Amino acid sequence: MSGIINPLFGMAMQGGAGSLFDRPAPTAPGLVVPGNINTHRRPVVHNADGSISTVRSMNFEDEHGRQVLVPTVIEGRGVVSPDEAIKYYYATGQHLGIFDTPESAEAYAQSLHESQATEYR
Repeated sequence: MSGIINPLFGMAMQGGAGSLFDRPAPTAPGLVVPGNINTHRRPVVHNADGSISTVRSMNFEDEHGRQVLVPTVIEGRGVVSPDEAIKYYYATGQHLGIFDTPESAEAYAQSLHESQATEYR
């Protein structure tokens, strides 16, 4: 089984065709650590208004003062609370990116939302 080691947590992350790791790492202003979630293979939640959610996200400050962008749509759980999203991050190490400021994280989240809106139409 091939994989790479996540430098923050020392966990093997799966690689291979169709994974996040067969694409170049995204770049964005203020990005400190690229995300390790494949945004092209997200769980889809159907909302009451007929829209869908794939990468609803939130950011929070970690113990190092960095802004961690995490999804609030989780495979097998659907939409989760902010507390659940943070707990899931600490349990799995999965994130959409780690940034230097809240503004950088929020700007990237908005661009990711817009990108996903066109991909999942």
